[in-house]
Amino acid sequence: AWQQLQRHHGQASGTFGADEHLAGAEPHRGSELCVVVESMRSLEEAYAAMPNRPELADSLETLAYNALPAALSDDNWAHQYLTQPNAVLAGLELWNESAAQADASQPTLSRVFGNVGADAT
Repeated sequence: AWQQLQRHHGQASGTFGADEHLAGAEPHRGSELCVVVESMRSLEEAYAAMPNRPELADSLETLAYNALPAALSDDNWAHQYLTQPNAVLAGLELWNESAAQADASQPTLSRVFGNVGADAT
């Protein structure tokens, strides 16, 4: 099943395109953080049951070193809801739609990914 997911929906980070539903392998489609952590847990359980399948551990390692750090802040207090392989910016950026709506000196999370502010979780 994992090989089929990777063949039809796999992305460079080791996860698969899924934003509420399977989304394909196109790099403009993203993966939710829950896809990453649930995949890691499933691969861990599968490898524990089938230790003769080292490719499961390899996939787990790929997620742990590529997809997970891309979705979490350095201090693990914030996360990127949707991570896209071809995103040029994920995280804090300055936003100044108008002085009345936002203080440009205060960073906010990028609205491209559906976050509503620096305090969004």
